[in-house]
Amino acid sequence: MEERLRGRSLGFFANRAIEHKDKLHQDDFAGAELDRDSSRLHGSGNHPPIAHLRLRALEHAKKMKRFRGGRRTDPAATGDAGTGDSVPGAANWVQMGPIAIPNGQSLGGVARIIVSGRVASIAVHPTSPSTMYLATARGGVWKTTDGGATWAAISDNQVSLAMGAIALAPSAPDTIYAGTGEGHIYYLTAFNPLNALNESYQGSGLLKSTTGGTSWTLQGTVEFTGAAFYRIAVHPTNPDLAYAATSRGLYRTTNGGTNWTLLAGGLPAISATVIAATDVVIDPATPNNVYCAFWGSGIYVCTNGGSAAVTPSWTLAPGGPGATAGRIGLAIAPSSTSNVFALAATPGGAYLGFYRNTGGTGGTFNLITPSSGSNPAVSTSKLFIAVDISTPDTVYLCATSMHKATRNTATGAWAFTDIGQSIHADVRTMAMHPSLNQTVFAGTDGGIYKTTNAGTSWDDTINKRLCTIQFEFADHHPTRDAVVFSGTQDNGTDQYRASEVFYHADDGDGGATAIDPSTPANVLTERFSISPRRSTAGGGFGTFTGVSAGLGGSSLFYPPLALDATNANNIAYGVVPLALDGSQGTGGWSTTVTLPGAAGLPSAIAYVSSTLIYVGTSSGEVYRLVKSGSTWTATAIHAAPLSGGRWIWDIVVSPADPKTITVALGGFGGGHVYRGVVNAAGTAATWTDHSGTGAGALPDAPANALVFDAVTSRFYVGTDVGVYVTTDDGTTWNDFRQGLPNTAIYDLKLHGPSRLLRAATHGRGMWEREIDQSSMNDSIVYVRDNLMHTGRGTAPYNQPAAFDDPLRQVTLGDHVFWWHCADIKNDSDGPGSYQMTPSSVDFYAFESQLAHRDPVRTHVNHAFVQVHNRGIAAASVTVKILYADASGALPNLQSNFWTACGTGRRRRRRRSTRACSSCVTRPRIRSRPRARCSTLPRW
Repeated sequence: MEERLRGRSLGFFANRAIEHKDKLHQDDFAGAELDRDSSRLHGSGNHPPIAHLRLRALEHAKKMKRFRGGRRTDPAATGDAGTGDSVPGAANWVQMGPIAIPNGQSLGGVARIIVSGRVASIAVHPTSPSTMYLATARGGVWKTTDGGATWAAISDNQVSLAMGAIALAPSAPDTIYAGTGEGHIYYLTAFNPLNALNESYQGSGLLKSTTGGTSWTLQGTVEFTGAAFYRIAVHPTNPDLAYAATSRGLYRTTNGGTNWTLLAGGLPAISATVIAATDVVIDPATPNNVYCAFWGSGIYVCTNGGSAAVTPSWTLAPGGPGATAGRIGLAIAPSSTSNVFALAATPGGAYLGFYRNTGGTGGTFNLITPSSGSNPAVSTSKLFIAVDISTPDTVYLCATSMHKATRNTATGAWAFTDIGQSIHADVRTMAMHPSLNQTVFAGTDGGIYKTTNAGTSWDDTINKRLCTIQFEFADHHPTRDAVVFSGTQDNGTDQYRASEVFYHADDGDGGATAIDPSTPANVLTERFSISPRRSTAGGGFGTFTGVSAGLGGSSLFYPPLALDATNANNIAYGVVPLALDGSQGTGGWSTTVTLPGAAGLPSAIAYVSSTLIYVGTSSGEVYRLVKSGSTWTATAIHAAPLSGGRWIWDIVVSPADPKTITVALGGFGGGHVYRGVVNAAGTAATWTDHSGTGAGALPDAPANALVFDAVTSRFYVGTDVGVYVTTDDGTTWNDFRQGLPNTAIYDLKLHGPSRLLRAATHGRGMWEREIDQSSMNDSIVYVRDNLMHTGRGTAPYNQPAAFDDPLRQVTLGDHVFWWHCADIKNDSDGPGSYQMTPSSVDFYAFESQLAHRDPVRTHVNHAFVQVHNRGIAAASVTVKILYADASGALPNLQSNFWTACGTGRRRRRRRSTRACSSCVTRPRIRSRPRARCSTLPRW
């Protein structure tokens, strides 16, 4: 699925859900993105463009007081940068994951694969291809130096993590140009009457590094703030000369990005019909030859573009898609640069054609009609093309799937082959290995994949250790902090199980989630549009079934759902009219409630009790629903100064007074937290702005989630620019971002029993913070006592497991004890062979592939121990593995145990004496798990 449009609604999605109910990978970008993004414009009036407003909000946030452990601190006084940087020794947000999601969905639906978040662009080091860079959607820039075995986020606190394109200078590969603002989603403004999307999460300039990403300089803020990048091309021998194809046209720099110039000289101006410069490529053999493409105009060529001293001049290339085209992609054959190819879509996003030019800058782009194979399902957001490095007769086409176009050199006929069915849908970009022609990297909505045989098979392990999932909503287990369910963009519904590896719970897109607080094995979620689903088996994969029978009407792409706080059998679902059911959706949704005069669709629901519900809408309306007898009646209670026309994203009801509610609003240009007090008759409410004033005001950015902590009477709000807290009921707000990447917070949940605040981001995974702590160790190393233990405090003992884990021989409801350690597994050859070699067991294999086998006497056993580090600093860890005869009671440790075992010598004792195996030392364990094996001798 595409990125969601949280505002495009009406009956469109109800009908589309029925039409495509069995197709999980339709191009629903228009449905998936606009919902949230249109809310960013409402209320902005005649203010500057949205991208500028976001930057203004970030500047305000830098000046706010920090909140640490119950007191406010001044960033200037403490030396803080005023950003989300972690502070050593302080209480920081820490990453929960996921750094891998096994068994995710592939386009063909058969292969189960590792997934992460959307990749917008890939850059491979030209001489050291084990070094690669990813530009991710709202997750920033990521780097690997070992071919994808490990990845590191290298731009977390830059001004924008919404990346569109990345390129390396071929002659100086540590020079990186990374454009913020994602061109893939730019044209979706055509589906949005508010014209908001082009600047939502869009460009804040171009990031330039000359140090391989260890430091960055922000460039082009005037030219590119609010823009979107499609492609960046760097001169093959001059790292200071580069081109950028953007939503504002084609730009060039000749001084390393200090200045960027909008090019004309024969190029069209951006207009209502000429939408963007969608691609640019430089001939690597003759860099004066440059080709670019304009949406709504065609392909242009230049023969003097490689000199800094010359202003390029352009001519429209003959043939090709011309002005009838929408988005166009370009590629030059590295082995024969007179061969230039184009892939084009119609303005509406349908396949238009595949073109070849064999004459370089003087040639004609001729349409190729394949002799066999299906046309790639391109769209306005999925269109990219690249050529095999060794031959012009093999071309890769990126669309919903990846296709390979091959030419029969004897007949000249071209054939299309679909090679992307076993990877994730929606291939946004790709890259070629610089010397191995069959090694190709695909960037998709599910992350990055690699083939070493030109697409015959794909490797998904390169997708591990990326934390780029785009979360939508989340919900906690009522008592245990070890379980969270969360909906994601195009990666279904996932489950956190006290591990950095999350588990895939359901396919499709993932929206709202809810866990039954009285029977936590009951889990509610949805895919998109009107598609609620329910599991009664702890949310395990394959246990969800649809509960949409009886539903109809209009909805947002992700309708809200809520369970009755006093009787979780009751559920409300955000369609028009509002739908209610008394059996968690299995009863047919026989009750509907009309919201009188509503201009918007339900966007937030608070189900207070069996007789009281509050509903907020996408037009800023608030309704109070009261049940008398068997009849529900809805009353509009919104009124000035509650800002009309802006989305209500969350509703918090006072636990002390159900007639007092607080709402969070999207948009710019007004308050973002309002308090409503309902009158005695229940017919109206008095509203006050609780967004603060002056330096203590909330940043003027969309507020997406609101949490009230009844213990401390504090409110926390999740926004497009981080998390903020108030201790005085909204009079003053404080910066609570410490440790968070600079990306949007889409949901916040407070787990009361553990005092953990969880933040679901849209592009950088899930994060948590201990809200009562003012300090924490920089390294927090732990192992989990059992599956329901997160490594904090006393482990739950004799408590039921909230999920099945067949690899650890635990089923849903089994009570777990200290001998169910979640971070120790044994492998033996008792059944005939070991499951895997010790060197192949990393954190991912340990969590999702290796089954625990009881040790077998007289056999060599492989004991695996996984160690976690929750801190912000690396730590060296030594693991000592103990074993004993299980036929009797476990003995006490010897008095000289630590000195005897500290050297790493194996010491064996017969029968009931516990012994020490060889010690395994792992240096510098960072904030991710590590699994290590020790071989236990026969005994």
